[in-house]
Amino acid sequence: MGQIYLPKDGLANAGAELGFRLDQLVLDAPAWRTAMGGDFAKILSEADIAGTRANMLKALDAAQFPVVTAVTRTVEGGWPRPVLKLDITLHGQTRTLDLPVESSRPEGDQPLRARGRLVLRQTDFGIQPFTVLGGLLAIQDPLVVELDLTARPAASCQPMPSA
Repeated sequence: MGQIYLPKDGLANAGAELGFRLDQLVLDAPAWRTAMGGDFAKILSEADIAGTRANMLKALDAAQFPVVTAVTRTVEGGWPRPVLKLDITLHGQTRTLDLPVESSRPEGDQPLRARGRLVLRQTDFGIQPFTVLGGLLAIQDPLVVELDLTARPAASCQPMPSA
């Protein structure tokens, strides 16, 4: 969930606040794996996906640090390739990273769509990358996070269902 502020006078005062719960992440969706191709195209069993989820949540200490947030400090450059300087909070640690995005200025009630790629180093956030069998199977420290976000004007958003 989150919000994006996009003033009519340009990107200088634009900003975003985004957050999500780690336990709500979708992992290894078949369509995503197929799109990545190669070894990733193999469809995993439900047990394999559940094992990956359990290991990820344990490695990230999701019980203690359940939410990841990204808050814009500044937006530099302009359409169609602005760069967001973000404060990312993960595992109780906050780091500032640059996120270049591809986007176009929405017109009227059209949604904003932004795509980008961010490299997070787990150790920068105090996370020990997951390993088993003495390192025979290990997750690399840098993780590539690909983002494809769509934001609609607040007037066109539906209210969240109450819990």
